[in-house]
Amino acid sequence: MTLLYPFSLGDLANYVENNEWTVENLTSQRVVTTYGTDEYTDVTYHVIIQRRSEFYVMTMMFPCMLVSAIAAIGKNVNTNICIHVYIIHIL
Repeated sequence: MTLLYPFSLGDLANYVENNEWTVENLTSQRVVTTYGTDEYTDVTYHVIIQRRSEFYVMTMMFPCMLVSAIAAIGKNVNTNICIHVYIIHIL
């Protein structure tokens, strides 16, 4: 891989948008290291991403609110009604 500059910005032209993440920054860095007579090229990519807030709503907050609502409704349901209906059905 040949980089024009030792430190350059990445190209996001072919990036496909994601519902979970947004790419804030993409940079690449090329470092050539010499060991004896051999040269080794190291290319490092730095990707800065940020998770979108919709992800937290859909995966964490919505299920927690749903379970809390079901628990509150279940606690307030009168369970004696079911027993009375069952006893009347037997008689």
